[in-house]
Amino acid sequence: MVEQEALVRKKTISAPFEGKSGICSVNPGQYLNPGDKIVTLQAIDSIYIDFNLPQQELSRVARNQTVVAVTDTYPDKKFKGRISAINSKVDSQTRNVQIEAVVGNPRHELLPGMYATVKIEAGRRKSLFDDSPHRGYF
Repeated sequence: MVEQEALVRKKTISAPFEGKSGICSVNPGQYLNPGDKIVTLQAIDSIYIDFNLPQQELSRVARNQTVVAVTDTYPDKKFKGRISAINSKVDSQTRNVQIEAVVGNPRHELLPGMYATVKIEAGRRKSLFDDSPHRGYF
């Protein structure tokens, strides 16, 4: 009985977190080597949005500032989040700085790789960048 349990544990695959699995890239009964890709697993209860901002606007943004993201998939829905990180370096070719925001995704509607339009709320009635929304990817 102990040997059978050990054999089952050896053939069981588990992840250290819960998430949404994608399409399996192996076939039942296929031999696997350590490190072989089996399936994509994404934890998407909250999701990161990466976008760029011109260096001229850098003084107007800060960590924990509210952002609103809209996608073509859900055009009438706004996804709110907060700026979680601002890169410490400006890209020398584009003169843009990379911004990262975290958006709650309790219904798992947003997926990594989706395209989004991001607006940063700056405490005024209008968004800070109403005339030029910034494009980002999850």
